[in-house]
Amino acid sequence: MVGELHARVTRRGFRSRLCSMPVALATALAVAALFVVASGCSAGPTVTRDNSFTVGESPMVIVHGENGRIEVTSGANSTVAVHATLRGTERIKYSVEQDGDTITVNAQVDQGWWPVSAGADFVITVPIRTELALETSNGPIELRGTAGSASLATSNGRIFVEDLMGDVNATTSNSAIDVAGMQGNGVFRTSNASVDLQQVSGEVDAQTSNGRISFIGNMTAGGSNRLITSNGAVDVELLGVPSVSLAAQTSNAKVTCRWPITATETGDNRLVGVIGDGQAALYIRTSNAGVTIR
Repeated sequence: MVGELHARVTRRGFRSRLCSMPVALATALAVAALFVVASGCSAGPTVTRDNSFTVGESPMVIVHGENGRIEVTSGANSTVAVHATLRGTERIKYSVEQDGDTITVNAQVDQGWWPVSAGADFVITVPIRTELALETSNGPIELRGTAGSASLATSNGRIFVEDLMGDVNATTSNSAIDVAGMQGNGVFRTSNASVDLQQVSGEVDAQTSNGRISFIGNMTAGGSNRLITSNGAVDVELLGVPSVSLAAQTSNAKVTCRWPITATETGDNRLVGVIGDGQAALYIRTSNAGVTIR
């Protein structure tokens, strides 16, 4: 009898400890969360750095950033000015170097275990004729008023280009790419977002997914242009007197051309033909959305 009673008490105690384990775990997690909040839940100290360099008329500026934005505008002809805002400086290895007419900016973040990200934002002014290679993550890139080639790469951040004279290669993800004035050739890549190209003169290759593509401008003779998406409409407005060899297709929607076209293949969701003299090639593909050329 005593042995049986002892066994029942032992089993109850074991079950009690089992039931208390989730409570203890939740309590520990709550204490850890309170510790993070009490510590300010910040990335650490924020400081600013300013550097200015004398360069020639056609310098090169290279920026490698993380978790922040990059803004570049044209300024004085012989000066590159870099204004950096560093969040969590104890976890950022930051450097700015000049080698002749090449300026290289690096902000390398050691994320470690900390739940809040450190990062770097840059505001840079450059001579008009500057070549650019800008790279960051989790932040936008904005470029205004330069006349040189530009390579722009980020993730989870919008890319915006305004009044550019030169070729551009722009890549992001989950964010839009917007161009407001460009003379030159452009390659544009994103996903799950739109590509909006306005007042563009040159050759374009734009691809996205689950987002629309719009183009307003001129396609230069001899150029090969591609506008490719899925689950998003494609709208093309050709300025001036267009001269385009067109091949456009979609699914579950229509292809509409409002310019006179000499068609070689027609259908509700496909159109192949020549507008004007057909000097620039234009290939359009989407799905589940319409295509309009006007």
